[in-house]
Amino acid sequence: MSADALAQAFAHLESGRLTEARRLARGLEQARPEPAALPYLLGLIALAEGQGKKAAQQLARACARTPGAIPPLLAFARSQTLQDRQAEAKSAYRRLLALAPDLAIGWQELAELQLRADLKLAFKPLRAATRLLPGHAGLRSNLGIAARANGDVMTADANFLAAILLDPSLAKPYANRAALLRHRHLPAEAEARRAFRISPDAASHIELGQALDPASALDHFAEAARLLPSQLEPLWLQAEALRQLDRKEQAATLYRQILDRDPEDRFGAGLALAGLVGAIPERAAKAHVEALYDQYAVSFEQNLLGELAYRGPQIIMDGLKRLGLTGPFDVYDAGCGTGLMGQAIKQLAKRLIGVDLSAKMADLARARGIYDEVRVGDLLAMERAAYDLVLAADVLIYLGDLHQVSRAASEALRPSGAFAFTVERSEEDAVVLLPSGRFAHSEDHLRQTAKAAGLQVALLEPTTTRREKDLPVPGLLCILRKQ
Repeated sequence: MSADALAQAFAHLESGRLTEARRLARGLEQARPEPAALPYLLGLIALAEGQGKKAAQQLARACARTPGAIPPLLAFARSQTLQDRQAEAKSAYRRLLALAPDLAIGWQELAELQLRADLKLAFKPLRAATRLLPGHAGLRSNLGIAARANGDVMTADANFLAAILLDPSLAKPYANRAALLRHRHLPAEAEARRAFRISPDAASHIELGQALDPASALDHFAEAARLLPSQLEPLWLQAEALRQLDRKEQAATLYRQILDRDPEDRFGAGLALAGLVGAIPERAAKAHVEALYDQYAVSFEQNLLGELAYRGPQIIMDGLKRLGLTGPFDVYDAGCGTGLMGQAIKQLAKRLIGVDLSAKMADLARARGIYDEVRVGDLLAMERAAYDLVLAADVLIYLGDLHQVSRAASEALRPSGAFAFTVERSEEDAVVLLPSGRFAHSEDHLRQTAKAAGLQVALLEPTTTRREKDLPVPGLLCILRKQ
């Protein structure tokens, strides 16, 4: 009799008749001996009712009764997800997939967890799920997103294209491919328009606007701002388009609105507003630099070393060598980024400390295994008289007046220590705020700040650390010494 009731209860549950399934389950709880599958049934009912904790308790019992059974373990993993216990859910999915490596739904659900937490970590489970379900357009699209987060542009593009071929009615693969093309400075309007025709939502307005010229984009950004009143990105894009069209007053109004709503200034509206009125702010907002490089972290080296032909660390190393500075040094790598400067100086360092505002950049630097310590914080937070060498490769471009950082470096250096850095070069004013939102500095400004900080100019010469739009960016290499 219990077996029949149990089968009926599972049938009711599968058909969505929760009331009937729950009624039969209550009756079965009185049966002696208790049916072996009852904890699994009760766990599934609790899951269907959205009671994660209750479901986990019952499903833990079910897993203990049948340790190798796949369905209870899958349901248990889902119960952890329902409670937002991400670490426990991931652990449960890994146990499940160790037992059932061909369970596509397990890989898919683990990938969904990782997509919410860290796009990079979603790549492996998505790749496994896609191998098992090669015709699933949504999985292909998500695999493309994860590949892009890992800096694998070709794999990302291939999967977006595969998703489009598998299901041309989906908007997201078109939008994702449009974003990928745009970031590669390739035409993206066709893909963006297709996504917009399929699903004219706020995201599609934003993507299409970014693929168009500023005048054509304005209406799309304005509509996105109307649809997403709590988000600042559409306002920022609208302000930027207005600035490019030289509609300065309208742009300034929007920049001020953004600053009012986000005083920490993650978008850099303060810099943009200063540029409109010809002011020179002290520095880019810390929150802006942090957000910029958190977003940029994964593709940073590929973009910097490939498209921009960056060679800041090599230029600094060459300058140190010409001055006979060969170490070994206690080194402070200010704005260490992913660790390119640290990698170059490691051979001369007896102790190497890196610091960066971006936690994601710091994580990548830490992963190189070359630093004794990597900190997340402001580059000015240096210990007094602790270093022989302070380095800042293409970092001071986010600071205006350099008196404060020069004083901080001087105080951090021991006698005979050196402060070596690169900046973008200004041929006119002491400090210039560029349209890019970066600062350029003149030779005179560097000499003045060095003198005020008690440092002597050992080397100051024009250079080029990178290219933009296939043109060399004028720069300066500066090495200051403390007596």
